[in-house]
Amino acid sequence: MPTPIKKHPTMADIENKELLDSENETDTDTETSDEEMEKSLAQDEGQEEEAEDKSEDESPKFTEHEKKIFARMKKAEAELKALKAQKPAIKKIKNNVETTDYITREEAVLLAKGFEDEDIEVAKSLAKGFNIPLNQAVKHDVFTAYKTKKDNEAKKQKANLGASKGSGSKTETGVKPGMTEEEHKALWKKQVGR
Repeated sequence: MPTPIKKHPTMADIENKELLDSENETDTDTETSDEEMEKSLAQDEGQEEEAEDKSEDESPKFTEHEKKIFARMKKAEAELKALKAQKPAIKKIKNNVETTDYITREEAVLLAKGFEDEDIEVAKSLAKGFNIPLNQAVKHDVFTAYKTKKDNEAKKQKANLGASKGSGSKTETGVKPGMTEEEHKALWKKQVGR
């Protein structure tokens, strides 16, 4: 009885095995679609059957198409490894970014009490620095000193503005204190045009 001929794996067999291994490792964010993979596998299977019919006992010879697919697969695996290496770095960056698009309850209370946004930001930084709640940071000596200084500067600035000089337009009516009744009537008739 003749010994069975040992079949060497073809390029398609190697690709199928590596493809299955890589699918188990990858996530859903790979750039190649399943449809493309199925089409290329179907083409490979058709070529594999033709190659088996031609030579069962010869060593495997790869077609140009198989070589291109193998090179494309290696390139995709290298890109996937690079993406996996970058992915944890991206997650770390996202965790460090603080999103403060919303207003907290304590901030709303301070706004209702008449604090300005700048004052609230200073209070938040003090609360974070001293590791105390925001409502206690507003009562802290450092914040009260800041607020007093800011209020005094605002008062000084208002005082430096000076008194209003009026509208700047002066109208002469001609009426002067100490005028007699006849002088006043004459002035009135002159202005009215009678």
